[in-house]
Amino acid sequence: EMEIAELDLKAKVDNAIMEQEAAQHKASMAASEATGNALLEAESLMNLKSKDLEEKKGELKLLEDKIQRLEKVWSSVEEESLKNPSPGPEGEGTGETIT
Repeated sequence: EMEIAELDLKAKVDNAIMEQEAAQHKASMAASEATGNALLEAESLMNLKSKDLEEKKGELKLLEDKIQRLEKVWSSVEEESLKNPSPGPEGEGTGETIT
Protein backbone atom coordinates (compact mmCIF):
# COMPACT_ATOMS: atom_id res chain seq x y z
CA GLU A 1 0.00 0.00 0.00
CA MET A 2 2.90 2.30 0.76
CA GLU A 3 4.30 1.68 -2.70
CA ILE A 4 0.96 2.53 -4.29
CA ALA A 5 0.77 5.80 -2.35
CA GLU A 6 4.38 6.58 -3.27
CA LEU A 7 3.72 5.88 -6.97
CA ASP A 8 0.56 7.97 -6.81
CA LEU A 9 2.43 10.90 -5.23
CA LYS A 10 5.25 10.52 -7.74
CA ALA A 11 2.74 10.62 -10.60
CA LYS A 12 1.12 13.74 -9.11
CA VAL A 13 4.52 15.44 -8.79
CA ASP A 14 5.42 14.51 -12.38
CA ASN A 15 2.07 15.86 -13.61
CA ALA A 16 2.54 19.08 -11.65
CA ILE A 17 6.05 19.50 -13.10
CA MET A 18 4.76 18.91 -16.64
CA GLU A 19 1.91 21.39 -16.11
CA GLN A 20 4.36 23.97 -14.75
CA GLU A 21 6.70 23.46 -17.72
CA ALA A 22 3.78 23.79 -20.14
CA ALA A 23 2.62 26.98 -18.42
CA GLN A 24 6.16 28.40 -18.52
CA HIS A 25 6.47 27.51 -22.20
CA LYS A 26 3.12 29.15 -22.93
CA ALA A 27 4.12 32.28 -20.99
CA SER A 28 7.46 32.35 -22.77
CA MET A 29 5.77 32.08 -26.16
CA ALA A 30 3.32 34.85 -25.25
CA ALA A 31 6.17 37.08 -24.08
CA SER A 32 8.10 36.33 -27.24
CA GLU A 33 5.09 37.20 -29.38
CA ALA A 34 4.50 40.41 -27.42
CA THR A 35 8.16 41.36 -27.85
CA GLY A 36 7.94 40.65 -31.57
CA ASN A 37 4.82 42.79 -31.87
CA ALA A 38 6.45 45.61 -29.91
CA LEU A 39 9.49 45.46 -32.18
CA LEU A 40 7.29 45.63 -35.27
CA GLU A 41 5.42 48.61 -33.85
CA ALA A 42 8.67 50.36 -32.96
CA GLU A 43 10.08 49.72 -36.43
CA SER A 44 6.91 51.05 -38.03
CA LEU A 45 7.03 54.17 -35.85
CA MET A 46 10.70 54.69 -36.71
CA ASN A 47 9.88 54.49 -40.42
CA LEU A 48 7.11 57.06 -40.02
CA LYS A 49 9.36 59.39 -38.04
CA SER A 50 12.12 58.95 -40.62
CA LYS A 51 9.72 59.95 -43.41
CA ASP A 52 8.56 62.95 -41.36
CA LEU A 53 12.17 63.95 -40.79
CA GLU A 54 12.93 63.74 -44.51
CA GLU A 55 9.90 65.92 -45.26
CA LYS A 56 11.02 68.47 -42.67
CA LYS A 57 14.53 68.46 -44.17
CA GLY A 58 13.00 69.21 -47.57
CA GLU A 59 10.94 72.05 -46.13
CA LEU A 60 14.01 73.44 -44.39
CA LYS A 61 15.99 73.33 -47.64
CA LEU A 62 13.22 75.24 -49.44
CA LEU A 63 13.17 77.87 -46.69
CA GLU A 64 16.96 78.20 -46.78
CA ASP A 65 16.84 78.70 -50.55
CA LYS A 66 14.12 81.32 -50.15
CA ILE A 67 16.17 83.13 -47.50
CA GLN A 68 19.21 83.19 -49.80
CA ARG A 69 17.11 84.68 -52.61
CA LEU A 70 15.68 87.31 -50.26
CA GLU A 71 19.17 88.16 -48.99
CA LYS A 72 20.34 88.67 -52.58
CA VAL A 73 17.36 90.90 -53.33
CA TRP A 74 17.93 92.85 -50.12
CA SER A 75 21.61 93.26 -50.98
CA SER A 76 20.62 94.64 -54.39
CA VAL A 77 18.16 97.04 -52.77
CA GLU A 78 20.85 98.24 -50.36
CA GLU A 79 23.33 98.76 -53.20
CA GLU A 80 20.75 100.73 -55.18
CA SER A 81 19.91 102.88 -52.17
CA LEU A 82 23.60 103.71 -51.71
CA LYS A 83 23.88 104.69 -55.37
CA ASN A 84 20.65 106.71 -55.37
CA PRO A 85 19.93 107.97 -51.87
CA SER A 86 16.34 108.99 -51.29
CA PRO A 87 15.50 112.48 -50.07
CA GLY A 88 15.67 112.97 -46.32
CA PRO A 89 12.66 113.05 -44.02
CA GLU A 90 10.06 115.72 -44.53
CA GLY A 91 11.27 116.24 -48.10
CA GLU A 92 14.52 117.92 -47.04
CA GLY A 93 15.68 120.50 -49.49
CA THR A 94 12.56 120.26 -51.63
CA GLY A 95 10.20 122.31 -49.56
CA GLU A 96 7.71 119.45 -49.62
CA THR A 97 6.29 117.59 -46.68
CA ILE A 98 6.05 113.84 -47.10
CA THR A 99 3.02 112.30 -45.41
